[in-house]
Amino acid sequence: MIGIEVRPAPGVYTFDLIRIGTFEAQISQLPHDIEIDRCYIHGDSIVGASEGSL
Repeated sequence: MIGIEVRPAPGVYTFDLIRIGTFEAQISQLPHDIEIDRCYIHGDSIVGASEGSL
């Protein structure tokens, strides 16, 4: 992903704006070779968000 804005719907507090891999049962199933470059990833400024993590 390059140059994309990622945000929740207005007025919605969310914990997962981007989730890459969650329920893999084997190491070979894990996502890989993923690039997130020059993207604006943020929560709703009114509802708030405490942190972001990748």
